[in-house]
Amino acid sequence: MKQLSIFYTLYLTLALCYSVNRIVALPQLHRFVDDEEENARAFIEEEERRLAEKCYDYTVASWNYNTNINDINQELRLNASLEYSKFAKLSWQNLNRKFKSWPSFKDPDLKRKFKKSTVLGSSVLPEDVLAQYNQLESDMSKTHSTTKICAYQNSTSCNLSLDPDVKKIMKESRNEQELRHIWTEWHNKCGNLIRKPYEQFVKLSNQAAVLNNFSDTGDYWLSEYESATIKEDFEKIYETLAPLYKQIHAYARAKLRDVYADQISSDGLIPAHLFGSIFASSMDGIYSLLIPFPDRASIDVTKELNVQRYTPLKMFQKADEFFTSLGLIPMPEEFWKESLIQKPKDREVVCHPTAWDFCNGKDFRIKQCTEVNMKDFITIHHEMGHIQYFLQYKDKPFTYRDGANPGFHEAVGDTLALSVQTPKHLKEIGLLDEATPIDDYETSINFLMAIALKKVASLPFAYIIDKYRWAIFDGSVDISRYNAHWWELRNKYQGVKPPIQRSEENFDPGTIYHVASHVDYSRYFAATIIQFQFHRSLCKEAGQYDPQDPLKPLHNCSIYRSKAAGTKLAAGLAMGASQPWPEVMKSMTGQEIMDASAIREYFKPLEDWLTIKNAALGEIPGWPSLIRLQGVTPVLLTVASDMEWRVAAIISLWLIAGAYSFPSVSDSFENDLESKARLFLAEYDRQSSEKCFNAANANWNYATDIRDETEKIKLQKSLENSKFQKEAWKNITIQFKTRENFQDPVLVRTFKKIAIIGTSASALPEERLKEFKQLQNTMSKIYSTAKTCAYEDVTECNLSLDPDLTKIMKESRDEQQLRHAWKEWHDKVGVPIRQYYKPYVDFSNEIAKTNNFSDAGAFWLREYESETFKEEVEQLWQTLKPFYQQMHAYVRAKLRDTYGDQFTEDGLIPAHLLGNMWAQSWENIYSLVVPFPEKTSIDVTEQMKQQGYTPLKMFQVSDEFFTSLGLIPMPPEFWKESLLEKPNDREVVCHASAWDFCNRKDFRIKQCTVVTTEDLITVHHEMGHVQYYLQYKDQPLIFRRGANPGFHEAVGDTLALSVITPKHLKEIGLLDDSTPIDDYETSINFLLSMALEKIAFLPFGYLIDKYRWDIFDGTVEPSNYNAHWWKLRREYQGIKPPVERSEENFDAGAKYHVPADVEYLRYFVSKVIQFQFHRSLCLEAGQYDPEDPRKPLHNCDIYRSKAAGSKLAAGLAMGSSRPWPEAMKVMTGQDKMDASAIREYFKPLEDWLILQNAKLAQPPGWQYQHVSWKWMKSNWFLPLNIFTNLKIKKATSKKFMRGYRKNRKTKGTNKNLKRSTCLSHVVLFHPKGNKLMLEPCELQFLDCRTIDNMTIWTLAIVAFLLICIIDAWNLPSLRKSTNDLESEAHSYLVELDQLSSQKCYESSVAEWAYATDINDENEKVKLELSLDSAKFSKEISQNVTATFPLWREFKDPDLVRKLKKITILGAARLPDDQFKKYAQLETDMTKHYSTTTICSFKYKETCNLSLEPELTKIMRESRNEEELRHVWTEWHDKSGGPIKQTYKTFVEISNQAAKLNDFNDTGALWLNSYESETFKDDVEELWQTLKPLYQQIHAYVRAKLRNVYGDQFSDDGLIPAHLLGNMWAQSWENIDSLTSPYPNKASIDVTEQMIQQGYTPLKMFQVSDEFFTSLGLIPMPDEFWKESLIEKPDNRQVVCHASAWDFCNGKDFRIKQCTRVTATDLVIVHHEMGHIQYDLLYKDQPYFYREGANPGFHEAVGDTLALSVITPKHLKEIGLLDESIPIDDYETSINFLFSMALNKIAFLPFSYLIDKYRWDIYDGTVDESQYNTHWWRLRKEYQGIKPPNARSEANFDAGAKYHVPANVEYLRYFVSTIIQFQFHRSLCIEAGQYDPLDPKKPLHNCDIYRSKAAGSKLAAGLSMGSSKPWPEVMRVITGQEKMDAYAIREYFKPLEKWLTAANEEMGEIPGWK
Repeated sequence: MKQLSIFYTLYLTLALCYSVNRIVALPQLHRFVDDEEENARAFIEEEERRLAEKCYDYTVASWNYNTNINDINQELRLNASLEYSKFAKLSWQNLNRKFKSWPSFKDPDLKRKFKKSTVLGSSVLPEDVLAQYNQLESDMSKTHSTTKICAYQNSTSCNLSLDPDVKKIMKESRNEQELRHIWTEWHNKCGNLIRKPYEQFVKLSNQAAVLNNFSDTGDYWLSEYESATIKEDFEKIYETLAPLYKQIHAYARAKLRDVYADQISSDGLIPAHLFGSIFASSMDGIYSLLIPFPDRASIDVTKELNVQRYTPLKMFQKADEFFTSLGLIPMPEEFWKESLIQKPKDREVVCHPTAWDFCNGKDFRIKQCTEVNMKDFITIHHEMGHIQYFLQYKDKPFTYRDGANPGFHEAVGDTLALSVQTPKHLKEIGLLDEATPIDDYETSINFLMAIALKKVASLPFAYIIDKYRWAIFDGSVDISRYNAHWWELRNKYQGVKPPIQRSEENFDPGTIYHVASHVDYSRYFAATIIQFQFHRSLCKEAGQYDPQDPLKPLHNCSIYRSKAAGTKLAAGLAMGASQPWPEVMKSMTGQEIMDASAIREYFKPLEDWLTIKNAALGEIPGWPSLIRLQGVTPVLLTVASDMEWRVAAIISLWLIAGAYSFPSVSDSFENDLESKARLFLAEYDRQSSEKCFNAANANWNYATDIRDETEKIKLQKSLENSKFQKEAWKNITIQFKTRENFQDPVLVRTFKKIAIIGTSASALPEERLKEFKQLQNTMSKIYSTAKTCAYEDVTECNLSLDPDLTKIMKESRDEQQLRHAWKEWHDKVGVPIRQYYKPYVDFSNEIAKTNNFSDAGAFWLREYESETFKEEVEQLWQTLKPFYQQMHAYVRAKLRDTYGDQFTEDGLIPAHLLGNMWAQSWENIYSLVVPFPEKTSIDVTEQMKQQGYTPLKMFQVSDEFFTSLGLIPMPPEFWKESLLEKPNDREVVCHASAWDFCNRKDFRIKQCTVVTTEDLITVHHEMGHVQYYLQYKDQPLIFRRGANPGFHEAVGDTLALSVITPKHLKEIGLLDDSTPIDDYETSINFLLSMALEKIAFLPFGYLIDKYRWDIFDGTVEPSNYNAHWWKLRREYQGIKPPVERSEENFDAGAKYHVPADVEYLRYFVSKVIQFQFHRSLCLEAGQYDPEDPRKPLHNCDIYRSKAAGSKLAAGLAMGSSRPWPEAMKVMTGQDKMDASAIREYFKPLEDWLILQNAKLAQPPGWQYQHVSWKWMKSNWFLPLNIFTNLKIKKATSKKFMRGYRKNRKTKGTNKNLKRSTCLSHVVLFHPKGNKLMLEPCELQFLDCRTIDNMTIWTLAIVAFLLICIIDAWNLPSLRKSTNDLESEAHSYLVELDQLSSQKCYESSVAEWAYATDINDENEKVKLELSLDSAKFSKEISQNVTATFPLWREFKDPDLVRKLKKITILGAARLPDDQFKKYAQLETDMTKHYSTTTICSFKYKETCNLSLEPELTKIMRESRNEEELRHVWTEWHDKSGGPIKQTYKTFVEISNQAAKLNDFNDTGALWLNSYESETFKDDVEELWQTLKPLYQQIHAYVRAKLRNVYGDQFSDDGLIPAHLLGNMWAQSWENIDSLTSPYPNKASIDVTEQMIQQGYTPLKMFQVSDEFFTSLGLIPMPDEFWKESLIEKPDNRQVVCHASAWDFCNGKDFRIKQCTRVTATDLVIVHHEMGHIQYDLLYKDQPYFYREGANPGFHEAVGDTLALSVITPKHLKEIGLLDESIPIDDYETSINFLFSMALNKIAFLPFSYLIDKYRWDIYDGTVDESQYNTHWWRLRKEYQGIKPPNARSEANFDAGAKYHVPANVEYLRYFVSTIIQFQFHRSLCIEAGQYDPLDPKKPLHNCDIYRSKAAGSKLAAGLSMGSSKPWPEVMRVITGQEKMDAYAIREYFKPLEKWLTAANEEMGEIPGWK
């Protein structure tokens, strides 16, 4: 036992000693770890030094071999390589032996060095294996470099090397046999020899990769990109760029087919030997064959380089000068001394250009066999870029002396070369002649094509070389398929094939240097992508590129001499490989990924051009891909979508047939037939053009000299052309029976169009065709030769239409003379033509039916390629009709002043009074209707005459306009052959027309031009036709026509919209300089003059063809030809004939286009689309901005805008080769017609007309229907429904309605009637369900109170019978159409607007009085006025329903929108007693809330603490948990609990009101404001997107508060609600001092500074006002400063909750706020001032639109600006932050963002759940027994908070928040918080204060103070009020149409990243239970 005791004692002693020792040694252990890292650092520095020395030795040996290939140098290189590898391996072993724990090092930089140092590549191999590896690599490289081949047709001359011989031949030869020979020779002699060594090499390379801990060599290569998804990323980038590449490929294929026709088969693949490069790696070698515009100056300056005696040395010196101009490092002396820049003649060298770093920090060289040409000039910059990279990172540790990723190194020089090769730069350095145009469209396309053939065409090649090797390295492809797989990839990705059969004996990839030399190639793919990212970023830095400025496109940028760009570039390059490449990328571009957007942006003009060009050439981008099926022969699967079903069918058959094999699609009969068809069409085009020329010439001769002889020749040539077309079509039907099944859609389209011509020509036998032609000629001749007698002398009968009658109709104001001229013309032209028209209709229909159309109308409509085109046109007309009716009403009123007795009560205008023979446009009566006659007229006729204008000069002026846009000038033939004036010696067809003579050079105009403004416009119209001819002249003849007929009419008119602007007329000297051109009245004058031409024309432009469609389809018989004509003119135009007409007349025939057989709808279409074109071109020219009121659409002039011209030309050049929606999309971005542009153009006029007509008591519309007994058929029955109005009791409403009826007073009204009017609508119902509303009739002699239902029915029937019987009385009120009602509704709303504003004002005054002085008297008045206002709203709504029962069917969407707003009344819809109860309940709850006081925590007897300011102050400032708990509990108990029962009753009544408004419940009523059925889901989705950020904030705050109130926190993760600095825990900014990330940093809470500087509430408002006005926004009006309540008064109770007030009178706006001098209240001031600014901006809207676009918009405005105001940057600027405080360092930024997040992000779940809670109550999901439980369930779920003490259903804690008892929807605040960041981002971009690509301009630091541009953009959206759905307003302000969380996440991104790290460090897990 004693021994055991001794042993035990000894053991304890030893244990104690050991423990003491360990405790003492513990710090030493930590020191040991630090010492190990320090040792490792020192060790690796020494190893890097030694490695650099070994690297130098190896590089010297390698250089010697590459510049002198011989066996000795090869051996020395191998030895040096082995020595270097040996040393590297030894170093690696030492590192791993000495520092095994390096993966656990704390220093990330040290770990990165170790990681890079321990990847050895091939050096890891055993020495003998490495020697074998190096020998193989050297042998392959030697084979590649020394291979010689034999010359074509000279087998004895076999000394051709790759460089320069083979490359030169492949680039310059156009001999296909020679190219095939060279290609085959090189591939066989080089590649075949490399195959065996390569097979062995792959194994050794993979062995090395595995020893480096990679799966294979491909995996090893890709590791340099430090991304697990880089393969997928490359594939995605390729897919993004494939469409552009395929367009280039398709165009190249078409052009190469012209040179090597038989070599380009129908499979779409291009033989590899035709690419101009031995490897088919790019297409720049064949640029001369592909140049788009060969007549333009070339940017290949090779010739100029030689002329200027450039040498290789001079080329390098010029490149060096470019780099140094950017402030980059010049080449060192060693470079110039040691580089090899020319191929020596005395030895073999590896000519492939390379840049060399000799690892010693001073020796850098280039090896290049330079030739003096442009290609090598660019290559020099590429290689010099490598050297510059070496120079920039030379001071980095050896391990980091490398590119950030392999692609970076390749990109640098290429980035600068993008500047160097611009025409702009080449001109600057004297290599491009000064006279060479460099910025016209065609030169730009040539330039972009040249670059694309090198860059874009190389991309698939650059990708597949490594994609190919990855598959070999990972074993996916075995040895037996090395060559097959190569061609599979080239086929799939490049669309190339070998020129001869290849097999597995060949090894074609081995002919490429990088394969033989084992250099990864994906770097070049990556480099091509990122160089454009670098270029875009540097160009922005240099100020040479602006995506918003068409004059600064990316492709034209040169950063030459920009030190700013050089600094940015150097900063990234200097990092070397010390950081992951995304970080380096971010420093240089602001992006962290490679993306293809920059390259697509750069080539966008070219891509657009190629798309159009390929369509014109009939080339479908794409090619087949080889698809292998097991046991099935490969089939070519075409990428063209219209072939997929064919291939699927073929494959299906194969699978079924099994043993059978089918030929490939490329060998099919169908494709051969298509090739034959192309040849046929080429010959058809030639002959057809010839026939067309002959026919056009004969037509011209007749039209310019009407004689029997010319008529005979015209007919003859027309018949010859028809005969030719007939024969051609016959041949087509025989030779190409399956043409409809052709794969090529262009062929199908061509044949379809020829079919129309051919079958038209063959529809009639020759004799009948001749008869038809004669018939047409006869009618045309009657029209053209008609003469009428003069009014003054009926014996003088030689007046022709032009110019005589036209002049009379235009200038005369003698009604009798006008009537005479009108009647004479219509009688003498229409009557004689009538007899020919029925036979003409029969002929036309016969031809149409032969063409498989139902009638001639359908045949005409074919050109529009839409089965619903009739309906689309009708819809367009209905959209435009309200505007036309307003103008019609105004013109009618004005003409009544001149020709009073000519106007009857039907509202129709006599046709002879509108200044034009056909009343088709009304500009000639402008002087009679001018709105402001004292203003200068824009009719410049007199000015033109004074300046000596002639018809010729008018055409020259027009031509100059077209050419100023970069469009094509008129050719010599035009000026020589056109007829521009009416000759005196012969009859001509004076109707202006443009002519295409089908030979691509002869284009003319025929016009009897008179020197007038009107004819100046006509000149531009006709010149537009000719410009269209010129643009599409290179199309096949069949496509040489407008995309649809309206396009042709629109072109000149589009440009005339610029020409006719006062702005332009002043510029060209036709309007005096002193003439004001942009004041309101001049603008209205101008717009009316335009509308008289454009808008007045629309119904006429439509009805002429509508009339003929009805004749052609048999709807109208010959016996009704004239009746139907006038029926349509009454209905659509609102005009009538000046004299009685009968069926003896044929007044339609008096219009040229009817007898001339010319479809007329084109003019209607033209009028619509010309405004779409105009809007698009104006945007392109920067002359129109929908958000800038200073740049309205009607004032735009695109004169001299090449950008606009380029866009126009792109669409015109397509001709009709594509369906018109595609051409429309090219020109406008839209693919359909729409009336928005024309309505937008005339919007100021339309608004003016509405008000003017209201003043003139002119109801828009007219009568055109006649109620007759014909309507009383058996399928109609009577009257099924009568709407009667409720009796109007209120004096104001009664007065209003009486006044309104007075304006509607009609003939027969009982003027003594006062109170006994019933408004009724008699409605008939058709059995099929169609409604016909005959009229709203006034039953004037009945008292509504005294009649029962039976009497009403009886009276209704009697009323209808009276309508029928007394039709002759012509009562206007008995024939009201829907359009009449719409016009009445417009007038109604104009008057209602004023009355509603007055009512609103009265209510607002009462509500303000109560809110600013809570007492019983004010409460009573407020309640009375509230009831009165509700009653008024209800009566108005009922009157609307009674007067306009079918308002939902109105066609004017704006009118429907207004009426919808009127009829949604909310609580006002309740019965009076219920509404009174509702209002009283709301008042009681609000009053209780506002007057609640509680007892003090410290002084229990003091019980007068109100919410503001006492409780708010305690919750904000106290840190006493018990006090906070007391105050929280007291407030919630005393404010919420007592109103619970009241609230339950209130919910029931509120839901009752919602249902009376046709909503399910109050929640649905509230959500209606957001105009979206999915809004609930949208909000939830937004919350889920933002929830992770909120949870990070919550976790961090929880951790910080736990430090202060530890015992209050349990493990559920919830935060007690009383600890968050706010009564409702809704936002947490008041606990910033407890949670600040960096408390030692200066705070941005400027409260103390404000107090020190003597800020008062008034000063806070003045500072805010100054911010708004600095943006160019509206200053606060006088009433605001006089009437607002901005401090809490001491002498009365007020509702302190801050609010902004609009008193509805356009001048009185106020704020009520108990303002405290704090930073928080300064923000609230801006919030409320934002409301007022919104009120001010939309104050001129109709009353119903004076509200936010949605409720959240109103909340967002001030907060948006506060995002600028609260920035440290701004606070410093306005003196509230000390100058010495740093504002942009990281820690200050995190503090700032955190304080903002406590305000904004912390608020989000609260702002969402308040309404989510109430939705659940309103829809019955939650009943009264769960009110409080559900409240806390949501707060826990969404906010992660809990009550500070137990709560029960005796409480009603939701009621303790103002918006619940006040019944204010709260979701607006959630919406506001989201969209304010969207607004902020948009305005910051506009102000130039934020750039997502510039880390120096983050979103959170943006301050838009003083930016007028930002203010203008904001104002444009706010001024819309709620006149449009909110997504449209959102688009105006942000460019987006929906809410998204991107902007808010972007704003807080730095904070979110910081919080994530901070929470991880604290072990705080985001979320809660």
